[in-house]
Amino acid sequence: TDAAGEMRALCQFVSHAWADFRLQELAGAAEAAGVDFAVESAAGAAASPCGASGCLVWVRTASDAAAHAVAARAVLPKRLLDVWASGPDWDAVAAQLRLLPASRTDAYIGEGATFKVKVDAIGKKRSGAEIAAEIAALGETLEWRGTARMVDPQHVIVILHDTTAGAG
Repeated sequence: TDAAGEMRALCQFVSHAWADFRLQELAGAAEAAGVDFAVESAAGAAASPCGASGCLVWVRTASDAAAHAVAARAVLPKRLLDVWASGPDWDAVAAQLRLLPASRTDAYIGEGATFKVKVDAIGKKRSGAEIAAEIAALGETLEWRGTARMVDPQHVIVILHDTTAGAG
């Protein structure tokens, strides 16, 4: 949630085909759910937010609950991500993660929470060794007080790499 009280999330679509239709579906789902929901970076007809790297679109909504309401009515998004950090390499991401206040992460990884970590990439398949190393690095960066649960966790923490954008 930002200073204006809105939630900014990254919407990842299943594929990059039919980008305009995907954005219309989000707008329709928001209207059906009765929530304010705006696509932040798409220029509509001018430049498509989707390309070879798939379709990643920044969206704004009033809250996490509003984002869930839209996601429940939409078919085409793969997921809506509350982005905690981003950067060109792991060091930049880790530096941002270390600055996160516990109030931002406690609901997801604090006492009483269950979670699992998923590593996903656009443009390159990660090896098992790479995935294990990234999860270990994340484990050393955040203060995990919840319980890891591979089946039916409350939360999924995603490490998402867009390798087509020049970064790993």
